[in-house]
Amino acid sequence: MLVLIGALDRVDFRKLLDRLAEEDSLDSREAFTPPGIAALLSRIAGAEGAPQRVHDPYARGGELLTAALDAYADRPHPEVCAASPHTGMLRLAAMNVMVHGSVPELRNDAVVPWLSADRDQPRADRILANPPFNASAGGSAHVEWRYGDPPPSNDNFAWLQYVLSTLRPGGRAVVVMADNAAASDQPKEREIRRAMVEDGVVECVIALPSKLFTGTKVSACIWVLGTPTPHRDHVQFINARNAGEMVTRTRRELGEEDAELLLHAYRSLRDGGTWSREEHGDHVMGRTVPLADVRFRHYSLSPVDYVDAAPQATTTVGDVVDARAELLRVQDIAADRDRLVESHWRGGGPAGATGLWSSRGWERRELGSLCTVQAGPSPSLLHTGLFDSWGVVPVVLPKHLRDRRICDVVDSRTSDDVARRLNRFRLHEGDILCARTGTVGPSALVDSSHEGALFHGNLLRLYEFASDVDPRYILAFLSLPQVVGWIKDRAAMTTVASIKGSTLRQLLVPVPPLQEQRRVGALLHSLDQQVAAHLRVAEEADRAHRNLAGLWLGDEVSPGEPATTRTATAGPDEGMLK
Repeated sequence: MLVLIGALDRVDFRKLLDRLAEEDSLDSREAFTPPGIAALLSRIAGAEGAPQRVHDPYARGGELLTAALDAYADRPHPEVCAASPHTGMLRLAAMNVMVHGSVPELRNDAVVPWLSADRDQPRADRILANPPFNASAGGSAHVEWRYGDPPPSNDNFAWLQYVLSTLRPGGRAVVVMADNAAASDQPKEREIRRAMVEDGVVECVIALPSKLFTGTKVSACIWVLGTPTPHRDHVQFINARNAGEMVTRTRRELGEEDAELLLHAYRSLRDGGTWSREEHGDHVMGRTVPLADVRFRHYSLSPVDYVDAAPQATTTVGDVVDARAELLRVQDIAADRDRLVESHWRGGGPAGATGLWSSRGWERRELGSLCTVQAGPSPSLLHTGLFDSWGVVPVVLPKHLRDRRICDVVDSRTSDDVARRLNRFRLHEGDILCARTGTVGPSALVDSSHEGALFHGNLLRLYEFASDVDPRYILAFLSLPQVVGWIKDRAAMTTVASIKGSTLRQLLVPVPPLQEQRRVGALLHSLDQQVAAHLRVAEEADRAHRNLAGLWLGDEVSPGEPATTRTATAGPDEGMLK
């Protein structure tokens, strides 16, 4: 075992930390800082020269300190200090730092460092910190705070002021902080922000995207702080809400390119340059804001108040005309659907339609005798690693089954080569798909637009229907609340909610004569089409609303521009509205 531990390198140790976080389900107070964030903080902190001493007052697994050591790999290693109230985590941090070739100074502080018995806290040239978001240790009233007493509800501004108090003259601190600290209306917090801004210690604030941190849904900002500079007349703001990419349904990551882009934006603004959308795109936007504008916004330090995350499209009269034309077109389609539904009703609909559970003497047969039930491909055959944004073959997932239709299959595609290997899982018009795991119950009819698509392993396909069975009738039966309940009850019997194909085959289906099935299926299918058509009308009406409002009110003021500079905007040509 000693040989194995001795053979560990820094990459292996990070994998061990990730495994620990996964198995122990660490909460937000213990979870490790994501690698992309750690790399970004270390690069911002090291933007000017090599420090003599680097300190992390809430060291977690030491990931911020090791990122700093990596950033200074071509320079002499600085002294490294790690502090934490958690003895076990502090040992992990120490091991992590030592794997990176340095021996850290360790401080096992009280719950928070400003309450430590050792009030002689070490000062450092660079401080990197990711303290707990919105947590309260319940004690800061007896500390002399430079910028004001933090509220007892949370320690956000206690951490910020503590970090500043341990920074050497000319040093830099980079701190991850909960979003609400930047824009809170809490009087004490707003006053502390005012004092920090006026003392010139706030250099830059960076808004991060959501879903980056394990154990919390709270989004965050990065605060770049320095020692007092009373003549500072501006603050830099960077909005990176659109940076990174989703790696799972619930977690986003900042990659190497994102960190480089953010570092480039920070350096450009710090050196007096600009950061334009035209030059760099929309993922990261930055702006140097005069102190007067920060005062005007009551010392909000939220980047979204000063920098738009999304491009401000200019609405033209042509956009409004096009939106109205499309709205009229989909309204005509909806009107046709209305007339079709009415004709089905007038044609008699299903005679005596009092429900499919009435005693009509219809034969009841197992679903497996009416069609073939096929499970989707196993994960070994079709997994997300085979999805390709450039792929040409759609892959239908459970989330795409809505209102008995397949909707919005744009985010899951695969290549022709994969699809050819999985040819037996290709869809055909008239097939039915049923969700088999997770949110079981939804079903949908495959129409011509999804001919040839693949279906995911979390779906069941019904196909090859008997000659005396109408698929639209089967879909209507599967959509009954009683049937959905039957499926969910049986799915709940497993560890993970899942309905087996063999179980679904046993579902008893009342089978009226084929002509009656077709009347039932035609009417209910026309109602589904009516629903879809009117949803489309609602979407286009909303688009027309946005375009018209944009034209009328379209001279948008930039987020940082004081309201006193706003000018009136002429409305659209009234002839266009007729």
